[in-house]
Amino acid sequence: MTVAAIRIKLQEYIKVADEKKIKAIFALLEDDIVKDFNWWEDKNLVKDFENRIKECKNGTNKAFSLEEIDVDIEKIKANTIS
Repeated sequence: MTVAAIRIKLQEYIKVADEKKIKAIFALLEDDIVKDFNWWEDKNLVKDFENRIKECKNGTNKAFSLEEIDVDIEKIKANTIS
């Protein structure tokens, strides 16, 4: 079974598992889940961010300003309220 398939199965299981099982799973994985993640130390992640910024600046990847997002949100709200 691939890692992707395992992730899907785990997500599906967690959605329906009872409280006791969820707490047991969390206790088993807590050290890995809770440890600090300093994203700026992850060279691959930083490189990915830099590539995305470059793509947005040169136009190969569409980016949206906060103002554009706010306008879209207001349009969606107006359509759902009516």
